[in-house]
Amino acid sequence: MALKTLKITAADVDADGNYTGAADVTDWPGHIVIAEGLGTVLFATSLRAKGRIVAGADSGIESALDIEAGEGIGVGLGVKAGRNIKAKWSVVAGLDVKSGRDIVSDFGSVVAGRAIAAMWSVTAALHIVAGRGVMAGLSVKAGLSVCAQWVLSNNLTFDGPGEWRTLSAEEIKIRAELRGGTIAYGTHIAPPAACKESHDTVKMQTR
Repeated sequence: MALKTLKITAADVDADGNYTGAADVTDWPGHIVIAEGLGTVLFATSLRAKGRIVAGADSGIESALDIEAGEGIGVGLGVKAGRNIKAKWSVVAGLDVKSGRDIVSDFGSVVAGRAIAAMWSVTAALHIVAGRGVMAGLSVKAGLSVCAQWVLSNNLTFDGPGEWRTLSAEEIKIRAELRGGTIAYGTHIAPPAACKESHDTVKMQTR
């Protein structure tokens, strides 16, 4: 059975960017699709969908609490949450992905055109990719690779895939300048000019 889609348009957003629509988006039973060109849409509490959360070009999302998707999250601008950002598949943003606690992709990647930042941890089953830097207060953990200009953690660890640890440390690549922390599992490589695990490579993992 197909999931119901909630479409958020300019009519659902006030002049300050706040969501004012009638639908309860704290536990939506399907997909949430935000129209293009709305800038950053602000949600006063949590934004949760059983399916995917998608914002078109020149639109982004910011929640005071959590942002969670049963499938993936994909936005043209940035994704920001006061607490957690969690998705079953990938989290992909044209600009930044930022959270006050954790950023988690259970079976996909976390990708940002600029920066990825979490007060606690950034975790992805596949890749963590940022056009600029990745910063986490506790740990950065990817099942396949981390690629960015730089990575900074609070003198803790850049870890391997944990329960997905089926690859050797030599096969898990950390391609970034290390500005803090230690590598618990994986191989450090100098950062490239561009990461091959690009926005286009993983954007379909939002499903």
